[in-house]
Amino acid sequence: MAGITSSGVNSIYYNARFKSYENTRCKDGTDSWYKWTESSRNLVRRVKISIKVLRWLVSIFIEASKVQGKVIRRWKLKEHFPEFYCSLKYNENGRFVSFIAIQGQNKSIIITPEASYMGDGVISSTK
Repeated sequence: MAGITSSGVNSIYYNARFKSYENTRCKDGTDSWYKWTESSRNLVRRVKISIKVLRWLVSIFIEASKVQGKVIRRWKLKEHFPEFYCSLKYNENGRFVSFIAIQGQNKSIIITPEASYMGDGVISSTK
């Protein structure tokens, strides 16, 4: 996370199971936000979030990674008008975190499967 803001890295890419993810820092004048994209064979999902929400997500991922077993956990954050929800869940394919962003009638969902300790996830970054 610190590398995104301090070293000038604009994008972080990572893979989990059969999905790939990209988190890109975007700037428009004085405004700065992050675009998080989930890609798989059949779909592409995108959500735009602030640095506050991104930091909250990082803390949720850290907390969720410490939970053992088949436990369901939920988190919620309200930032001005949009509302954000995170849930740690599981199914027959393993554990995953769902991230839902709701603003008015618009809803975006990103689902991140848990990467195994056997090298299932790959992270890289670009400028």
